[in-house]
Amino acid sequence: GCQSVVVRPGASLAVPSGRSLARSPQTSLSATREPADREWTLDLPATELISRAIDRPQIELFNAACVLASLLLFGLQTLDLSPDTESKLETLERIIGLGFALEYLVRWYS
Repeated sequence: GCQSVVVRPGASLAVPSGRSLARSPQTSLSATREPADREWTLDLPATELISRAIDRPQIELFNAACVLASLLLFGLQTLDLSPDTESKLETLERIIGLGFALEYLVRWYS
C-alpha cells in the first residue's frame, strides 16, 4: 500500500532499499513500504550549514535591530510628513518586511 509522510523542516527521510518514492497531487511525498515499524527520513540539502549560519549571535542582533527599525518606521509614519518622506519610510518598511519573510523561510527550511 501507499502511506503519506509529512516531513518537518530539519527532518530526514531515508527510504529502505527496494522501496520507491513518488510524488502525489494530494501530498508532497508518498512512499510505499511493507514493514510498518521502519522510519523514513529526508535529508534536505545544506540544512545544517544554514542552521548554524542563522543561529549566530550577529544574526540575532541584526534581527533585533530590524525589529526596532520597523517599530520606529511605523511610529514615524503616524506623523504629518511630506508625501516624499512617507514614501521613503514605506519603502524601508517593505524592505524590512521582505527581510523578515526571507528569514522566516530560511528558518523553516533549516
